Amino acid sequence: EIGGEQTPLYVVQLDYKNNTLVVGQNEHTYQSKFTLKNLTFTEGDLEDGEYKFKLRIRYRFPPQKAKIIKKGNVAEVVFDKPQRAITPGQSVVFYKRDRVLGGGIVDNVVYDN
Repeated sequence: EIGGEQTPLYVVQLDYKNNTLVVGQNEHTYQSKFTLKNLTFTEGDLEDGEYKFKLRIRYRFPPQKAKIIKKGNVAEVVFDKPQRAITPGQSVVFYKRDRVLGGGIVDNVVYDN
């Protein structure tokens, strides 16, 4: 029990810079924005710009709609609807219809709650 909390708490953010572990309730584990690094593509590189794809952040999760803003070998991602527990180091795959177009590694999650 932390500070009188009687509901389950979850790790929401690891702040390595300040050596801090941030915890919150389940609703605090949902985020919409993150950056991807180490981008790879199945059919040649995509030009820098903004794209709409479906992304899968976990093997058994259904792909979700997102906007990707690609700049070089990194991209900013914004999901249409917040997703649970986006975690740095996770592999992400993106699709157009049922075709795999590429992927990357979650680099930085933007915590907005």
